[in-house]
Amino acid sequence: MFQFDSTILSLCSLLPSAFIDIEGIEDFDIETSDITDLFQCKYYEASRLTHATIRDAILPMIRGFLNLSPQDRQRRRFHLYGYFKDSIQGESFLTLDKLKETLTRRETVVTESGRKHLTVDIQKEVGATDEELSAFASQLTIHVTDKVDEHRKRTIESLQQLCGVSFVEAEQYLYPTARTLISTIACEPNLTKRRLSRAEFVAYISPSTALFNHWSLREQGEIAYCKNMRREYFSERNVESIQRVFVVDATLPFCEGDLISLCHTLRRKWSSHAVRRKPEPERYVPTLFVRDLPEEQLISMKKALREDAV
Repeated sequence: MFQFDSTILSLCSLLPSAFIDIEGIEDFDIETSDITDLFQCKYYEASRLTHATIRDAILPMIRGFLNLSPQDRQRRRFHLYGYFKDSIQGESFLTLDKLKETLTRRETVVTESGRKHLTVDIQKEVGATDEELSAFASQLTIHVTDKVDEHRKRTIESLQQLCGVSFVEAEQYLYPTARTLISTIACEPNLTKRRLSRAEFVAYISPSTALFNHWSLREQGEIAYCKNMRREYFSERNVESIQRVFVVDATLPFCEGDLISLCHTLRRKWSSHAVRRKPEPERYVPTLFVRDLPEEQLISMKKALREDAV
């Protein structure tokens, strides 16, 4: 899940001309015209960023780097991206000496005479020269990020900014849609189907407002849905006693009784009829426009309201 969130974050900030390969050479790769950035994601809530942790993550990168031609090596950038216990957030780099130290492993061997501690030089095992390791180290960046909850929140905020929606829409629709998209694409055997540009990503996940509302009402239920709608469209704007216009589509499935009930609700919440001492110039009343309502129904509705003294 952390890897999927990292992929979504990268898609949100991707250059228009670039694209991402999901489960490409590494967990995800960012391809531009001249550079390929390879990202290996790790989430270690109980482990620190030790030599062993770094070594396990970057050793496959080093082997891949050594198999490339000198020209192709210059087109690669390597990234270890993740959360590690008690580590400070930010970017860090390895010098040649630090990398050589990381590639040194101690092993315990049991012999007839007892236990022996051996030092294994992985640099020799992979056949890398100091010059090659120095080049790799100059192209490696270690990114220490925040814990999973904060990382997820940052992902949702990026989706919100990318698609120009509210945080509620990003959290409740865009984020699960993006998660489903990435996890589905990651299983595709064909690399071309695991490749996304930012524009393609937005096209896949962006819903229409009507679709989001329909999904939200179904998934959350009426009470939670209305609470979100009130917070999204009314609470922050309901600061002054001014006239408001409400538009209702008469082609929606409801009966006349629903319209009458709606009128009473709007009158109660958004008119000054119950405020006895308000001066006449300051009084206000909402306007209800029922679109495509047949004339006979409009007349019937007005008569009913008049009988109710509204």
